[in-house]
Amino acid sequence: MISLKKRIVLCSIWSFFLFGFVLQTFISCKKKQQNDNVVVAEKDYIIEGSCGEDAEYILYTNGTLKIYGKGAMDDYDYRFEKKAEIKVVPWIEYRDRIKKLDIQGISTIGSYAFDSLLFVKEVVVPSSVKSVHKSAFACMEQLEAITFQGDLDYIGEYAIAVCKSLLDIKFEGEVKALGSSCFQENKNIEVLTIPDGIEHLPSSVCSFCDKLRKIILPNTLKVLDAAFYYCPSLEEVKLPESLKQIDLATFINDPKIESIVIPKSVSRIKNLDASKELKTICILSETMPEIDCTSSIYYGVSFQLYVPSHLLSDYKSHEKLQYLAEQIHSLSFSSDSNSYTTNDDYYPSNGSYENQDMNNGSYRPECRACRGKGDCFVCKGRGYTHTKRVYNNSLGCWDLVDEPCHSCGNTGKCTACKGDGFLDEGIDY
Repeated sequence: MISLKKRIVLCSIWSFFLFGFVLQTFISCKKKQQNDNVVVAEKDYIIEGSCGEDAEYILYTNGTLKIYGKGAMDDYDYRFEKKAEIKVVPWIEYRDRIKKLDIQGISTIGSYAFDSLLFVKEVVVPSSVKSVHKSAFACMEQLEAITFQGDLDYIGEYAIAVCKSLLDIKFEGEVKALGSSCFQENKNIEVLTIPDGIEHLPSSVCSFCDKLRKIILPNTLKVLDAAFYYCPSLEEVKLPESLKQIDLATFINDPKIESIVIPKSVSRIKNLDASKELKTICILSETMPEIDCTSSIYYGVSFQLYVPSHLLSDYKSHEKLQYLAEQIHSLSFSSDSNSYTTNDDYYPSNGSYENQDMNNGSYRPECRACRGKGDCFVCKGRGYTHTKRVYNNSLGCWDLVDEPCHSCGNTGKCTACKGDGFLDEGIDY
């Protein structure tokens, strides 16, 4: 038989081994739980990496793409597939999973950084960002609003272009320069405020914006190139007193802009006759600006030009304006130089398109359909549209007859003004 002493020793040994086994099991379970936690943490994001020398990115599983760090992001190429010879954004394969942008700390947003993201609806660009490169936010299909919280040195060409759902672009600080076409072809935006600080508005900045009704220009603007042509809904633009140079090609195919007043500060006018839509142009400069014209002499222009009375002869004798001589009229300034009046019957001082009806001495709006002529704008006053060949049975030969104009009912008179060249008050057509 085993003595009591030996039994105690054996029990102690077995207890030691049992305790070791339990402790080892506990440690293993603890390690497994930690590993499981690590796995869960890893599943919180899809990809991560570097997007600049001191800039990082991480795309979370909830659809948030976080850009953080400092300095500039890398510039990328416009491509949707990865190839050795081009550099595309590292999250290009996950464009359809990105729903939110979280930008922190960086100073420059690289070219094509967020181009063609499909489901981001709102972007806030922090004050740390000082420049936005080419096409950085272009072609974002569901983007509705973008806000820039600080001052910017530069926004590149096509930076916020072709965003078909975009409704609002907000600047909380100043911007020093804009690239050409930076807001181009945003089909749904209705009001655009060009930020303070801009001195030069380059070509096509916001052209082809179908619903754009109003553009607010800053008082810092000095040069306006052909910035907002082909905007069929545009109806309100006020040129600032700071303006020094303007290209009137900016109003090409803007049919609702029929009259503009060029402020006294302007010393150069490019493409004076480029827009067929303009009906009146008032130049207020008290010294004759440098003027360039297009080739409108070959197809004719219809606008009336109003200039200070003491410069009337200079304008009419200008070698580039001689073909417009009959369309150049004078205006006079008041003693305080803050208002002006025209000195002809075509464009009265109230600035509306009206002519004086000499029969009753009152002002009535001129008919825009016939331009005051009273003739049907379809048949040009002839009463018929064309001549057709008809067989005459009584004579047994072919005969030529006039086809009646169905617009005026063979009267030759304008249907809008009833033939007198003027519209009654309240008529719209």
